[in-house]
Parts: sequence; C-alpha cells; structure tokens
Amino acid sequence: MMKAQRMDRWDILPMNNEHGAEVLRIYAEAIAEGTSTYVSAQPAWEDWDAAHICKHRLVASCNGRIIGFVALSPLYRPAYYRGVVELSIYVDRPFRRRGIGLTLLNALLRDIRGGEFWTLHAYIFADNFASIRLHERAGFAQAGLYRNLGHRNGLFKDIRVYEYRLHPGEFRIEGGVGTHA
Repeated sequence: MMKAQRMDRWDILPMNNEHGAEVLRIYAEAIAEGTSTYVSAQPAWEDWDAAHICKHRLVASCNGRIIGFVALSPLYRPAYYRGVVELSIYVDRPFRRRGIGLTLLNALLRDIRGGEFWTLHAYIFADNFASIRLHERAGFAQAGLYRNLGHRNGLFKDIRVYEYRLHPGEFRIEGGVGTHA
C-alpha cells in the first residue's frame, strides 16, 4: 500500500475506517446531485465497506478534512474475472476542478501496478462530461455505451463504459487467476 504523499495543497492517504463518515458525506452529496450514481439512498458504512475491495482505497485530505476518495469493487464474481474491477471516484463539491480527482486516479493507477488487477472499468452517466474528461485525462478509453441501462427518478440514463488496461508484467496472476482481497 502506498504511503502518504504531499500533492500541492492536499495529501493522498490510504483510506481507513476513520474516514468512513467523511467518505459517506461526499458520497451522499453525489447521490443528492444525481449525476454520477443510480444509488438513491446513502448506505451504512458497513455496507459500503463490504462492497469495496479493502486494498487500494485512497482519500485526498486537506487540513485534516477528507475532500475526495477512490475505491474499487469487484465487477464479476467468476474467478476468471477477478482481475477486472469497477472504479468509484468522488470529490467534495467545493474542491472540484482543482486536480484532486486526477491526482487520486493517478495515485490509484500507480498503487495497483504489480498487483492482481489488469482492467479497471468506470461506468459513467453519458451526460457527466466532467467525469468523462477526468477518466480520459488519466488514460482511460471508452469501451462501450449502454443505452437506457438503468433509471433514476423515473428517467433512463445512458452509461459510457471507460476502461483502463494494465500491460502484461504490470499485474500478477496466481493459480491462473488474479486475486483480490
């Protein structure tokens, strides 16, 4: 796991349970905005924690306040897909457009090299142009488009699938499949 590192006016740190309330505060803000998730109710920390892979969770901290986070969750259950994960990234509204999201993404990409993941997927509402630009700047490429995949508040939303692929040698496979915690 990576150590804390200074990034301009904020630090990138490994996420721990003490960050839970702030992570959920930022996530609740995103849920209320309705521009980045189908989720309509904030989960309990225990549920959010159980749904995300323990390793490679990072937060951005500014003067002791959590201002953004990135985490991974398993995408598919069969063993042969274990190296494919879904990425979630959120930045606190007052701190957006300052490079925090890109810093978090780049830190995550550095952190996973040599690990067990070979493909990261991001499912982004087709009209969430800020998130699309962020992922493209980090090296993600659009891999597909799902039309009317799901709905929120009675409106169907198109989803763009963005993908980041690690190259052979940048991940490890144990027992024929990638492993994750």
